[in-house]
Amino acid sequence: MTTVDLSRNEFLSTVQKACVGAGSDSALAGDIAVACLELEAAGLDSLAHLLPLLEDTSHLPARLASQSYAHSQNGFFTQQVVMLRSGASAMDHLCLATVTVAHCDDLVLLAALLLSGCRARGRFARIIAPGIPWAHLDHAYLAAAPGRLVGPITVRFVPVEDHAELSLLPLPARLGVSITHWAALKTAAAAVLVPADDTTRLRDAGAGLNDND
Repeated sequence: MTTVDLSRNEFLSTVQKACVGAGSDSALAGDIAVACLELEAAGLDSLAHLLPLLEDTSHLPARLASQSYAHSQNGFFTQQVVMLRSGASAMDHLCLATVTVAHCDDLVLLAALLLSGCRARGRFARIIAPGIPWAHLDHAYLAAAPGRLVGPITVRFVPVEDHAELSLLPLPARLGVSITHWAALKTAAAAVLVPADDTTRLRDAGAGLNDND
């Protein structure tokens, strides 16, 4: 496989643009980009998981939507959580509860999204799926997830100090990405581009009309 060498920042910014172009809000587009880095840290091809969700640019929010059942301390209640439409507020909800996700178009990417969200909030998770006993949600789990992780999954969030045995790896500073996948991602990211003219600058695109803007 022919690869292109990328810096972390170039990879992150291009993934963010592609997700925004496909309908995600900017806050969660950033979360998805970091989730892709989590997959790369686990030795997985993150764009192989993301690109199929970008194929229909009008439906990315729905493609990663999950029907979730959140367990409260006082009982059981049902709540739909649309992962890519609700932005950071959805991640805050998911990282504070025990949640069962009945369906998601890419559970591996969702697991990476939850892992990155937990790390940012100082929490970690245990996850259970059919045929897989309770396990820590970490990079070792992500590496083994493709082909094994099927729904419904249940995720229980716990304080970071409760789990010192997590297999967590640093996010890569540089990435070798499939040149074919990279070209497809750049095409998806181009959806956020507009012509470089005064009309679009007056609508807040680019740097403005003069050096003081």
